[in-house]
Amino acid sequence: MIEWRFRRDDLDTLPLAREIERRQADIVPRLVPPPLTRPQLATLRIRYPSQLHFNTTQETNFFFLNTRVPPFNNLRIRQAVNKALNRGAFVRELGPGYAATCQIVPPEFPGYRHYCPPGTGSGTAVEEARRVVRSSGATGAHVTVWVIAALAEQGRSVVALLDELGFQATLKPVAPVPNIGASYFRAIFEPQTKAQIGFYAWAADFPSETGFMPQVLSCAAFANGNAELNDDPSEFCDPAVDRLFARATNAMTNNPTAATALWQRAEQMVLAQAPFIPTYNPENVAFLAPNVGDFEYNPEYGVLLGQLWVR
Repeated sequence: MIEWRFRRDDLDTLPLAREIERRQADIVPRLVPPPLTRPQLATLRIRYPSQLHFNTTQETNFFFLNTRVPPFNNLRIRQAVNKALNRGAFVRELGPGYAATCQIVPPEFPGYRHYCPPGTGSGTAVEEARRVVRSSGATGAHVTVWVIAALAEQGRSVVALLDELGFQATLKPVAPVPNIGASYFRAIFEPQTKAQIGFYAWAADFPSETGFMPQVLSCAAFANGNAELNDDPSEFCDPAVDRLFARATNAMTNNPTAATALWQRAEQMVLAQAPFIPTYNPENVAFLAPNVGDFEYNPEYGVLLGQLWVR
C-alpha cells in the first residue's frame, strides 16, 4: 500500500525526517525550504550522505538594484556592487540547499552556460567597488535593503557588504502580515516606495527562457504606477534587450540552436547592466530511506516517484 501525505510549506519538516530515520516512511521528496534549520540539514547531510539528494530547481534568487533611484541609477555602482558580492561565502552562510550563481537563468535551461566573471567576490573586486563608490560621490549614501522578514540573514549579508563599500546601509525586514506576498512584494513593486535594493526571486513553470527573462526584464515588466501589474522592482528597461528577446522567442520554433545563442546574448546584455545581483538557485532536497532506490529528479516535475523501487 502507498500512503501519500501532504503538508503545508510552513510546517516543520524535522518530524518527517525523523520518520525516515526510524524507517516509518520511505521518502520525503521536499525536505526544505525552511523551517528545517541549517544545522539540522547539515547534520542529516553528514549522517546520511547517500540518502539525501540535492537537485537545483528552476528558480533564481536575486537582490534587485533599482535602476531609477540613487545610488543604483549609476551603472558603474551597480556593476561594482554586483562583482563585489562573494556568492560562495553568501551561500555557505545559508548552509546546504543553495547553489551559488552569477546568472539570471537557472541550470537545466537550454541557454544556461555556467559563467561568473573572473575575480568576482575577491578582495580586489571589493576594493575596486569601494573606489567606484568614492569616485561617484556616493560614499556615505543611505541605502535601505528590503527583505522578507524570514530572509533577514540574507539581507544582513548584503548590508555588511554595502557598509564595507562605503554606504550607510540599513535592513528593512517586512513581516509576513497579513500576507507575505501582499505585504512585501506590493511594497517593492510600488514606484512611490522607491525601494533601492531588496530580495527578489523568479521561478519558471517550464525550463524555457521565454517564461523567465522577458517576464521580469522586458520594458513591459515594469508597469509604472501600478504595483499590481509590476514584475520588475529594478525598473529596468532597454529596448535593445527587448528586441533581442523578441528575436530569440521567434527563433525557438524554427531554429532552436540560434535561439539558444540569442538568449545567451540577451542574458549577457542584461548582466552587463546589472539590474539584479543573482545570488543562488535553491535546491530541492529529498530524503530517502535506505530501502529505496532508483532516484530520479526532473526540474519541472520534481522527484519521479513512479521510478522509485522500495524493498
